[in-house]
Amino acid sequence: MSSFRRRIALAICPELSRQPLVVRAPMRPSDLVRLSFLMECHLGVTHWAVSMRVASKGDLIDRFKAGGDARSATIIKALQRFSDIWPTDLEWPSDIPRPDPSQEAVR
Repeated sequence: MSSFRRRIALAICPELSRQPLVVRAPMRPSDLVRLSFLMECHLGVTHWAVSMRVASKGDLIDRFKAGGDARSATIIKALQRFSDIWPTDLEWPSDIPRPDPSQEAVR
């Protein structure tokens, strides 16, 4: 966030000054392709099978492999779903931020 925008935000909502500014690296479709590849190898399934589990669309990972892009919301939802279904005996890549499993996945 630019310093000008931050000053305006603080003027509107002073309690933000007590909260640290957290900047996360943007997720890229290539990160999802990598997660898919790791899961494919671990489970012995195709990228279409992983894509169906993650997005209910068999071609999502295929489109990313071909250089396609997606809206941020699609990438965030897919990342959350990867986190929810990630095998417990497979290590999550350290350079990709992992969201906490959703409540539905915990049950």
